[in-house]
Amino acid sequence: YRAAADFASDLIIVRLAENVPREKLDAHPFAPAYAELLDFLNPHQRARVIVTTSFWQSDSVDQAIRQVAAGRGLPVVELAHLGQRDEMKAIGLFEHRGVAAHPGDAGMAAIAAAILEQVNPGK
Repeated sequence: YRAAADFASDLIIVRLAENVPREKLDAHPFAPAYAELLDFLNPHQRARVIVTTSFWQSDSVDQAIRQVAAGRGLPVVELAHLGQRDEMKAIGLFEHRGVAAHPGDAGMAAIAAAILEQVNPGK
């Protein structure tokens, strides 16, 4: 992952939450690890950082993301409302229910639009 940090991007969008194993959060708190990742990716704090919550509502993970973001003054793009809508999922496209629960084309477009609204507010 060093190449990602060394790239010295001016914009970092963090989409990380969906596959966090909830059963391990007591032993491995998410917020400190998330903060460490942000520091790793933006060591000189020069990049603009935008974070998102999970497509699949996860109170503990989403709250940790909000907490870290609030402590750093970072914007949070809320996505859980999208994951509650079947038309945002890939239902009917895949036999496996877990795969079909992922965002489909409409869901991915909605995620991208929500992030883009934060990147370019009002445009």
